[in-house]
Amino acid sequence: KRLALSENEFTGTLPAGALNKLTNLEELSIHQTSRTGPGIGGSLPALTGMKQLLRLHLNSNSLKGPLPVDLLSGSNAANDEMSILLSDNQFTGAVPAAWTRFKQLTLDLSGNMITSIGSGLCGMGDWNEGAVSNYGCNGILCPVGSFNTNGKQAASGGACQTCPSAQYMGSIECGA
Repeated sequence: KRLALSENEFTGTLPAGALNKLTNLEELSIHQTSRTGPGIGGSLPALTGMKQLLRLHLNSNSLKGPLPVDLLSGSNAANDEMSILLSDNQFTGAVPAAWTRFKQLTLDLSGNMITSIGSGLCGMGDWNEGAVSNYGCNGILCPVGSFNTNGKQAASGGACQTCPSAQYMGSIECGA
């Protein structure tokens, strides 16, 4: 039910065909917190065959491109409490509006190159442990031109702070 392969300095791309066959898997964790190499690259597959997945943790890799609109769209668990941690990659574009199908989601997209949040997502009150209910879009990602060490506003992390050099949503530091 759990495949934890974190901190192994994997490279290459995610094998979508093989992963989609893991229909009973509840957690896929291949994050790199002490990364010295590039990590896993390529685009993020939609993983539509992973019917029971509740936790997808792929932070601190080199995944790039747009976030899949149909990510985990085949999931039977979309009404359950889910966790999608994709921080510190190279994702671009928008957080897809279709992700409103996730009712209770802990989402971390900080440290990417996100430029917008899809319609309806800022009203997902049960996301990020209620932070979206309390802070709206800032509970998902700090806006362009601001930052927070968490990349989003949360009860414990304080508000998003002004930072004119922050080019993307979810910036975690304010550079010169």
